[in-house]
Amino acid sequence: MKNRKRRFVNFNLYDYQAVEEHLSAMAARGWRLEKAGNQIWTYRRAEPAKVRYAVTYSPSLSQFDPGPTEGQERLEDLCAAAGWEKVCGWLQMQIFSTEAENPVPLETDEALRLENIHRTVKRHFYPAHFVMLPLSLFMLASFVNSLIRTPARVFGSNSRLFSGAMYLLLTVMLLVNLGAYWLWRRRSLRSVEAGGRCVRLGPGYRRIAWGTLGLVFILAAVYVLSSFLGSQKIYGVYFLVYLVFFTLLTLAVHGTKNLLKRRGVSRGKNMAATLTVDIVLALALVGGLTWSAMHFGWFTGGEGETYTYQNQTWDADPIDIPLTAADLTGQPVQHTRRDAMQDGTVFLSNQQYWETALVDGDLYVLSYDLRDVRAGWLYEPLLEELLGTEKRTGIPLMERRYVQEDASPWGAEAAWRQYWNETPGDSWLLCWPERIVGIRLDSVPPSAEEMALVGDLLGPA
Repeated sequence: MKNRKRRFVNFNLYDYQAVEEHLSAMAARGWRLEKAGNQIWTYRRAEPAKVRYAVTYSPSLSQFDPGPTEGQERLEDLCAAAGWEKVCGWLQMQIFSTEAENPVPLETDEALRLENIHRTVKRHFYPAHFVMLPLSLFMLASFVNSLIRTPARVFGSNSRLFSGAMYLLLTVMLLVNLGAYWLWRRRSLRSVEAGGRCVRLGPGYRRIAWGTLGLVFILAAVYVLSSFLGSQKIYGVYFLVYLVFFTLLTLAVHGTKNLLKRRGVSRGKNMAATLTVDIVLALALVGGLTWSAMHFGWFTGGEGETYTYQNQTWDADPIDIPLTAADLTGQPVQHTRRDAMQDGTVFLSNQQYWETALVDGDLYVLSYDLRDVRAGWLYEPLLEELLGTEKRTGIPLMERRYVQEDASPWGAEAAWRQYWNETPGDSWLLCWPERIVGIRLDSVPPSAEEMALVGDLLGPA
């Protein structure tokens, strides 16, 4: 039988009534609070008892303080004289308990209680929300803009859909938090001015908070599951690795803070050291994962074994791709380097392939992408996006455009060739009912045999 257990809690810092009632209910079931973390609270087993809990606030306290301040010690002495035992603290919230039937109330001035709560909120609650909300709104606006202008790009990427949904949830959560506190304080001010107490935070807010949190976990699980079930398992692996290292980073930062507190390091020095550790580890996390992804080719199939010839790197064991330089040229490839990248959702999949080959002493460059439209309503937006975005080159007096031409040599239903102003280019868009292929060829113009081969190998089966 376990004598301790941990529980995830989702209390708001100013929701002291819910904390008091929760702890009394836990004590009645035989569990006493031992330690209150940010979200994880620890309880120890005890005899079931009727225990009253009371919460008070000390806005001047800091989680970086090496020990009780003089004011905190004085408060604890006063509470002990009134029969209240200090349980623990959670940020600026101080939690006391008593088993007395009719204990002396810890708080008798509701106006002072409300003022202390507001000072606590301004110190701990507001800063994080006012920093995160503009960032969240900016990222959400960017996602909505992409959704309007390039919907196919958004619906063709699990990561874009997931990040957009997460920013939406984060924005809703921040706005609900700020709105709930503003409404609670407004109602509490009216109640206190009328001689009453601070009002209770309604259960509707808690349901929204738990519902939002549940949606976050559901979205994360769906993202990981869809990545593993799809063609790009590495995206799910990358996300899980990031979560593991982020958790370790959080533990390291809290461990640093707590170690310095135990050693009696002052508040200022502790804050500086902990912040430094946080920044260094965060940079190491992001930089390390980015470098690893690029160096080891996590999203392009990996580097594999390579060798050098004529100052260029070539694949010792090239990956298989649907269409190769050897297929198009009909000649043996002496050296080659291939890459592939795949992404997609239940709405749209995208497979990209690149090859650089040495054919008869000359370099041959080939690149193409296959987009399979699984949701019919995305076909036209995708085609419009592919045809339209190519016009924006950023080069003065230079315009890229697509001109429709005969698709029968390709075996496709429609075909467009890319032009630079009035000069034909080396890229084509080929369309079938559920697939759009974009291809850039090295040999221009392609022969009828090459065009037919492209259609046979890249068109839908």
